[in-house]
Amino acid sequence: MLFTSQRRARSGPILVRAVLERDRDGTSTVVRVAFQVTRREGGAVDRNRIRRRLRPLMAAEAARLPPGSYLVQASATARTMEISRLRAHLVRALDGATGPASSPGLSSS
Repeated sequence: MLFTSQRRARSGPILVRAVLERDRDGTSTVVRVAFQVTRREGGAVDRNRIRRRLRPLMAAEAARLPPGSYLVQASATARTMEISRLRAHLVRALDGATGPASSPGLSSS
């Protein structure tokens, strides 16, 4: 049987929704990541640029994440934001979505 917990957290232009998973025997499953950038954020070129900026940042963070599925949503400001600030927002949102339920800025879904 698989146990799940759903959480989300936002920081700046980044919203992370996490479905954390583990088996009954305590073994872990894999980390899966998807990116969502809506048409509201611009044309295909702009949306793909945002995803291309987020992919390596998320790959660097994936090793420390608990097993589960992660949906990373980004607004248009992520396209032009300085990469260090974008990384800081991503890390903050990931920490909020994977931390204890009582963390500020965290809401359960």
